[in-house]
Amino acid sequence: MALYDAQVAWLINAATNHLVSGKVPGRIGNRHPNIAPYQTFGTADGEIAIAVGNDQQFARFCVELGLPDLALDERFRRNRDRVIHMDALDGILSDALKADGAEAWERRLVAAGIPAGRVATIDQVLSDPHTVARDMVVEMPAGDGGTLRLLGNPLKMSATPVRFDRPPPHVGEHGDEIMAELALAEAAAERQP
Repeated sequence: MALYDAQVAWLINAATNHLVSGKVPGRIGNRHPNIAPYQTFGTADGEIAIAVGNDQQFARFCVELGLPDLALDERFRRNRDRVIHMDALDGILSDALKADGAEAWERRLVAAGIPAGRVATIDQVLSDPHTVARDMVVEMPAGDGGTLRLLGNPLKMSATPVRFDRPPPHVGEHGDEIMAELALAEAAAERQP
């Protein structure tokens, strides 16, 4: 698979919208171009990703926010209207979500059937039990006698598991060895008729 092709395929919503309409989309941050609200929002203590995928979810979302009448507002009643009025909706939702923390919102929204999840910082990702269980942080001896913590390999193959035999080299650590190998290769090439 070509990395370029994969990147183009990831443009699915923006690319399809362009192919259908001929319009070049503008910047929308981390919003979904065709579903609203479907993005991250700030809370009292961090970020949360919320994916309200249909009008029924939106009505439940509004109840959880303490804004049940918002689902009756003509600007927001249907998804296509919410997309048109996304800026206005974002302002209202952003203000409401500041009333509590990301973990509390996540619990309430998920319990109400609304996909939501806290946005983790790097340290939270790397210490998460799932990350640890998947061996995505590995420790290995460093050349100086210390220990290195490195990212694990995402390939998990039972017959040929990934091995971590040597730590990453220091800058120039193997320079002499490489130059010696090159010199031998050049000398061998010169002896060839």
